[in-house]
Amino acid sequence: MGLTTTARYRVLGYPHEPTQLVLIACDETDEELQDSSVNADAHETDTDDNNMMIDEETSQHNANAVSIDKFEPVYIDISAHDTAIQSAVDTLAAGYLIEATLKWTADGPQIAAVDIIAETEFIFYEDITGIFEAATSTWNNAVAEGEGMGSRLTRGTDAKPNGALYVFAKQQGARNLIREFQTGITPLEPLIRRIDEEEAASVSVPPESTQPRAVFILEPATKSFVIVYVVFRRDGMLAGTLHSTYGEDANGGANNHDRSKTAPSGPLRFDQSK
Repeated sequence: MGLTTTARYRVLGYPHEPTQLVLIACDETDEELQDSSVNADAHETDTDDNNMMIDEETSQHNANAVSIDKFEPVYIDISAHDTAIQSAVDTLAAGYLIEATLKWTADGPQIAAVDIIAETEFIFYEDITGIFEAATSTWNNAVAEGEGMGSRLTRGTDAKPNGALYVFAKQQGARNLIREFQTGITPLEPLIRRIDEEEAASVSVPPESTQPRAVFILEPATKSFVIVYVVFRRDGMLAGTLHSTYGEDANGGANNHDRSKTAPSGPLRFDQSK
């Protein structure tokens, strides 16, 4: 019996093994299970024998059902994929929002079909210096209020919203928040969705499906907080400035601290209602 699910997933890439693709379920998928071996015509009959047979099939189907909770990681061994789907899988990068059909086998899930909804990017930069003022101010406000996190909407020089900024206290002990974001233990999805769902009525930003995001996860070298910056336009000026400030240099070196004094995209304006 072949079970398949079709749902939306966020791609995390390969944070554990080079052949293990990690996806995050954006929705619960247990209600979308499809049994590819059940003949739909059988359900049109109305005899007791057929009804009993269908009930047995349904019971077996439910016993084999795969329940996936929202934001739960799904681990896929890409080395077992058919070559027909492998080229599509190879194009997936961390941050992409996709709709995928997964076939559940004894060896684990396999991708049977995939469509890219948004080419959003996840960018991780660690040990950065020269933290921009918006992040420092947001963190200071959170500390003053006794909170372990803070957030605010940022605006460009044209006063239009250009990103959602979040700061989180670094975790003590064995916890590594950056690693948790990379592996999906702590999901980024609620932060990305917030602008499309909770703030859609008050903020005029095109949906992710038409305007992919750039999500920067930044760990300052000498600060006590971690930054998640959901930039609304992946190819916009703000994203480009963050790349050039904290990213690799033209020679492929490490984080480019020589540019760390560059202010991102001009003076960042804040939504005073936040």
